[in-house]
Amino acid sequence: MENYEKIRLVGRGAFGLLYLTLLLILNTVYLCNQKSDNKLVITKEIPVDQMTVEERQVSMNEAKVLSMLDHPNVVAYYESFLEDKTMIIVMEYVQGGTLFDYLVQRNGKLMTEEEVLHYFGQMVYTLQHVHSKLILHRDLKSQNILLNERKNIVKIGDFGISKVLSSKSKAYTVVGTPCYISPELCEGKPYNQKSDIWALGCILYELMTLKRPFHASTLPALIMKIMKGSFDPVEGIYSHELRKLLLSMLHLDHNQRPTAAQIMCHPVMIRVIFKLYVDIGSIPCNKSPQNEQTFPKFDSSKLSHSHMKSASDDSQSSKVIPKSKKCLSVLLFENRHSNAILLPNPPKAVVKSISLGAEDKIGITGNGLLISWRIRPVISINSDEKKPENQVPSYIPHVIDEKVAINIVSVVSGSSFSICLSDNGVVFAFGKASSGCLGLSCDRDINQPRIVEPLFNHDIKSIACGPKHVLAFSEENDVFVWGHGSSGCLGLGETNFQLVPQLVQIEWKEKPEKIYCGTDCSFIITKDSSLLACGSNRHNKLAMDSSEGHQIDETRFFTKVRSEQLQDVHAVSVSSGKSHTVILNEAGELYSMGSNRFGQLGWGKPGLDYCMPQRIEKLKDVKVSQVSCGDTFTLIVTHDKELLCCGRSPSSLTSREESVSYNIKNPKCLEKKRVHYISSYGENCIVLAEDQ
Repeated sequence: MENYEKIRLVGRGAFGLLYLTLLLILNTVYLCNQKSDNKLVITKEIPVDQMTVEERQVSMNEAKVLSMLDHPNVVAYYESFLEDKTMIIVMEYVQGGTLFDYLVQRNGKLMTEEEVLHYFGQMVYTLQHVHSKLILHRDLKSQNILLNERKNIVKIGDFGISKVLSSKSKAYTVVGTPCYISPELCEGKPYNQKSDIWALGCILYELMTLKRPFHASTLPALIMKIMKGSFDPVEGIYSHELRKLLLSMLHLDHNQRPTAAQIMCHPVMIRVIFKLYVDIGSIPCNKSPQNEQTFPKFDSSKLSHSHMKSASDDSQSSKVIPKSKKCLSVLLFENRHSNAILLPNPPKAVVKSISLGAEDKIGITGNGLLISWRIRPVISINSDEKKPENQVPSYIPHVIDEKVAINIVSVVSGSSFSICLSDNGVVFAFGKASSGCLGLSCDRDINQPRIVEPLFNHDIKSIACGPKHVLAFSEENDVFVWGHGSSGCLGLGETNFQLVPQLVQIEWKEKPEKIYCGTDCSFIITKDSSLLACGSNRHNKLAMDSSEGHQIDETRFFTKVRSEQLQDVHAVSVSSGKSHTVILNEAGELYSMGSNRFGQLGWGKPGLDYCMPQRIEKLKDVKVSQVSCGDTFTLIVTHDKELLCCGRSPSSLTSREESVSYNIKNPKCLEKKRVHYISSYGENCIVLAEDQ
């Protein structure tokens, strides 16, 4: 990729088996500049590190198919290569957008028959070339038909689930976009090129009516319509021959459908096809001379996990720890237990990142797998035997979804939900629907990560959440929010609940750069290191009160903090508990404000419920790398990997004598460990550490 410079995210794609989603392959598409000649190209990035050898071959399929096709109406293939854990395919950039977008932009104005045949003729001509190579496209749809800048030349793209057939073979795997799948696919029967003809018939119907022939609110209803061949008739402005051709392509019996070559010979098509033969030489060829080569052979051994570099995460919400020779341990500290609980690493994997929620204890392994720790069930022979009180539970690690071919780099957890982020900027959610924080229009719980669809076409680079609300931050410097808007913590100017992500309008001269969430508040750090906040200002934890005594209960828009003590702080991270907030600046110094009832501010006299911002002087000679606030305590990680505590920490972390203290101490239970990362929720915390 050093030969290419990314300009912007173009979109994303995904496919899997339609009925049995055994593998979900996500790809991210970028517009790039080829540095050697400043030519615009498209790069498609496909993660391959968690796939089997067979699954990797599937991911390479598009490059393999494109290298076999050399046609002016097929998106040109330039090169493909492996970089880290990703396969990258470099293709022609087609500037005019998709046929689907073009039809939508017509606002119901039907095309003439000549216009319909102009586009359709190019598709048939191209499909005949594809089929002559014994290739099935298997995902023909108007979204995969691209147009040039003048919108007069068609380019067929996205061969990601294509299949190369032997001369007499038929395909069996059920793939494709539901609205375009053929009746034989619905029945699970073997299929051949005639399924592509059905999909092309659906596109012809779209050209003539500006809508799809088969659509329904549910998948079963859609399948029933396809099986019956039930669609609305076409307007009478088109000739009888064209409408008859359409019906033949959408015939329920695949044997009765014409081939691409037969369609080209149809009376209504003769003149169009002849013109294409004459004009085809004038269509610009976008093959790059330096890339006129055969498809490179990939050595599968080079794709083994041992050769893959671990994913890194620059997000503040879930830090990935560098490789270490010593084993990292995950320790859970809860108020209800007097001893720390060791959460075991999964077999043959090491946890590199952690997040704690009300119910979830989530980790990310070095190769991007998502781990959840569940309490090991206790089997008692005597059913009348009472369980001892305060018994420390034993946990076992569980892989949440190992069938998804993605790398998770960041995860945050709330009251009964978790949000995670992949290395290519896709946001996933799972948990209870009642939380209202899944970002999805669904009324049932989700046990495995599911894509937050409203954010699918945004390149998200960081996520954050409180107990009942979520923030997401994109590469385009946009902030999206959803969940419960109590006290205006979503920054939308209201307290309403938002089921799906909403874009926040931020009135500040500099763009956002980082996001953070508290219990009922949210924070943004801008590019000029200004700190914006919204939500509850209880105990002045947002530093919104003025030194003259003017107090603010809440703010419903992201507003710059007003405290004079924080004007030149240059914040780099923020953590907020139920009633206090701690800010880390670029010099590694800490400032805290809000309630100091338990000494959680690290300075002053414990017992005060209202404090203006002030620097923690006790740490003036200590460089701080991370801070995490619980409801009644503050945890601090130094550059030397020591953990410091102030306030009422979990009883299993500090002794009873130390549990309420403004004196910052290194807990005895972690004296011989190097702390890499901490995560707090309520009165509990989780620590990622290694033995010294």
